[in-house]
Amino acid sequence: MERLPHRDGRDLSVSSPVYYEDALPMPALYRRLLGDAFDSLPPTLRDFHDVEQERHFRAVFRITRGRGPLRGLLCRLGRLPPAGEQVPLRLRVVPEGNRERWVRDFDGHRLESVQWTAGGLLIEALGPLRLAFRVTVDGPALRLETVQAWVLGVNWPLWLAPRGTGVEVGREDGCDIVARAEAPLLGLLVQYEGLVLPDSPT
Repeated sequence: MERLPHRDGRDLSVSSPVYYEDALPMPALYRRLLGDAFDSLPPTLRDFHDVEQERHFRAVFRITRGRGPLRGLLCRLGRLPPAGEQVPLRLRVVPEGNRERWVRDFDGHRLESVQWTAGGLLIEALGPLRLAFRVTVDGPALRLETVQAWVLGVNWPLWLAPRGTGVEVGREDGCDIVARAEAPLLGLLVQYEGLVLPDSPT
C-alpha cells in the first residue's frame, strides 16, 4: 500500500479516490485543500479553482520541450504535448465526487489527469504516474511543488522520480500559468505557459 507522509510526520495511506454518487454537493477541491487561505486568492484564480460543476477554459500556450532523443522519448511515453509558440488549449475540469478530472486539449493533443486530496496534499494521477504536490498561497499566486511520487503504484525516492512544478498567478483578465515537468538527471521535459481564460462549452 502506498504511504503518504502527513505534515506532522505520520504516514497516511493513499488509495484511489472515493465516489459519492448520492452525496450532497461538496466544496470545490482546491477550496477544501486550502481552507480559509483560498479566499485570499485573487478573484480570477479563485474562480478558476472554485469548480462545483463542469467548467471550460481556453488559452494560447507557449510550449517548450527539452532537447535530445531521450527526453523526446520520455515526453512521448508521458503523452506530453509537443513544442509550439502559439498552441491553442481547451481545458475541461469535471468534478467527480471528491476529485476533479482535468481534460486538456493542446491543438488536438489530449492530456488527461485526475486530482484529489490526501493528507493536506494535492494528488494528481497521469496514467501510471502519481504525484503528490504541496500547494501554497504566495500573495496573488498558487505554487505547486512535488513532494512524493509513485510509478505503477511503487513509491519512488524523490531524487529518482519524475516531478512537476507549477505557478498560477491571478491577473485582472485571467490566470497566468507556468507548468513544468522534469526527469531525474535529464532536467526539463516540457514547460507550458500562458493566460487561461473562462470559456463556453462548444
